[in-house]
Amino acid sequence: MSSPNDTRLVNTTPLDVLVVEPYLVDSHEAWVCGWERHSAHRIDVISRPGERWRDRLRHASFEVAEEITSRGLTPDVLVVSSMTNLAQLVAIVPHLRMVPSVVMMHENHIAYPDRSVDGVARPNSSEFASVTIAALLAADAIVWNSDFHHSVVRRALDNQGLCSARQLAQIEHRSSTIPVGIEAPDAPTSVQPGGPPLILWNHRWDHDKGPQAFFAALNEIEDLDWRLAVVGRNTRTDPQEFRRARRRYADRIEEWGWAPPDRYRSLLHAANVVVSTAHHEFFGIAVIEAVAHGAVPLLPRRLAYPEVIPVAHHADVFYDELGEGLRMLLGDTDGHRQRIAGLADAVIDRFSWTSVAPRLDECVRRVHAGAQTPRPERDPGGGASTARSTRGS
Repeated sequence: MSSPNDTRLVNTTPLDVLVVEPYLVDSHEAWVCGWERHSAHRIDVISRPGERWRDRLRHASFEVAEEITSRGLTPDVLVVSSMTNLAQLVAIVPHLRMVPSVVMMHENHIAYPDRSVDGVARPNSSEFASVTIAALLAADAIVWNSDFHHSVVRRALDNQGLCSARQLAQIEHRSSTIPVGIEAPDAPTSVQPGGPPLILWNHRWDHDKGPQAFFAALNEIEDLDWRLAVVGRNTRTDPQEFRRARRRYADRIEEWGWAPPDRYRSLLHAANVVVSTAHHEFFGIAVIEAVAHGAVPLLPRRLAYPEVIPVAHHADVFYDELGEGLRMLLGDTDGHRQRIAGLADAVIDRFSWTSVAPRLDECVRRVHAGAQTPRPERDPGGGASTARSTRGS
């Protein structure tokens, strides 16, 4: 199997690519639908609704296997998301063992921040970590959405002794980084509507996105004039910090909760500032989309943000203390926008689907081309075993 980074020329004939996404919602839906729209390949998607993620990891491969079998699908390349139990799927559908596979690592279940309940940390399930590890070892190519994500998992696998040295080397050999694409506007919004500046917080409503830190910062700038949009998906029964903030800032709120696509796009255009308080983020598509539409970002200096924001703009977008950062920005929004001139264009050039889709297409072509060249596979004892054309080291 050739590496996804192989520089040899490959055939550019469109391929039949089967994409499996058992959790089709938010960023998962964005990458599937975006690539499907912009790919030069023939994309066939098998998906399930984005709900009950634990059940999806445990059981979706059974449903997907039945659909693949009943439809008689034999794609040129199989591409699955990190929410797919790839090893299980290939075991259930034997002919898929002869199909080269790519796993898109948009998230993982090895490194996820624990949430404390009554002061006691709730450990993450090793069951779900095992699904991620098995997918990494089963795939012919691994595509990470950021180098940061890749490094986090690599360290976790190494430090926790979850893989052998040979398996770690195998994962490294098969890895490459391609970001998630965005549907970029024709041009960044240069002038937002009049009135107080609009602050946008557009993240999933869960502890790892740091909502309490965001609301605490808003409390510090209550004396200033601003509007607020807090949008994102909520699956919690009683998100108390959101309920309290909604009461406190009721007269400033432009939007609250999940927003339909058209409304969400209008908020991206209208936002003056986009804020992240995340402690768990492997790419940051919500922030990237807002920046592409012209919002000024205020971000923590951690996670994937230093990677996706050009170095020339780091000093202007990263905060040490969010409340202070918001106060300074809102006191001179126009000046701050001038200081980050060119950031939106840089983000569009790098992350629009017109730039990202060809990279994904080429990765798939190389994986397919490598699968067509038989090579001896070595058994665990170091001796040569039967040659085959679908797996390499």
